[in-house]
Amino acid sequence: MLVLAAAALFAPACASADQWYIEDGPHGQRARIPAGETVEVPTSGRLNVKIQLAARRGVTNVKCEVAGAEVLSDPTATEAWAETSSLTFYSCGGAIDVVPVLLPWSGELAGDCQPCTITRGEALEVTIGGVDYGTFTGVLTGKIGDFDNPIKDDIDHIFVLNGKRSGTLAGEAGTVVLSGSETFGLKKKGNQADGEPNGAAMVERTSARELKDERRSERGLRDDDDG
Repeated sequence: MLVLAAAALFAPACASADQWYIEDGPHGQRARIPAGETVEVPTSGRLNVKIQLAARRGVTNVKCEVAGAEVLSDPTATEAWAETSSLTFYSCGGAIDVVPVLLPWSGELAGDCQPCTITRGEALEVTIGGVDYGTFTGVLTGKIGDFDNPIKDDIDHIFVLNGKRSGTLAGEAGTVVLSGSETFGLKKKGNQADGEPNGAAMVERTSARELKDERRSERGLRDDDDG
């Protein structure tokens, strides 16, 4: 049984079925999250928050650091989910507070080609200068992944929101638009020892058979090196 490390990195496999894969272990092995199991990974990033309020002239733009956690799962062979279990906006500057509410947020991984998308409902409370402008809610769709080689893939773990193209959060007081990126999990560093949590690579258009053949080839190369 594969032990899933909470600090590992994940990214989706966009083949005939959308799935999360974990890359971990001394040689960066890839494997699906077993059905019925979930894995929580840390997230971090920076988002630009564009706030337009009926009661205030102009548009307020702030850059916020974000940190939280995603709970990932592959409940069936054709489903993959990302649930935002926690998220904090900080260092927004000035007297502006952005607070995620109604957590957890449920998100679905989708797409049969790169990049894939994650669509999730979000809700934020916004306070400016001590004035609470209420809750802004909506459904946002961000992108994750790219078009690089399906076998020699790099680490694809960046979830990107593209302003209005990703959707708008709306409330009685106005609208909020988000742009920027979040990193899912931790990327292995050069001084990190084998066996420590590594990261996940995008398995683009790679079938289970191709993945098995790739692992067999890697084992053969290691055996040759040992010999």
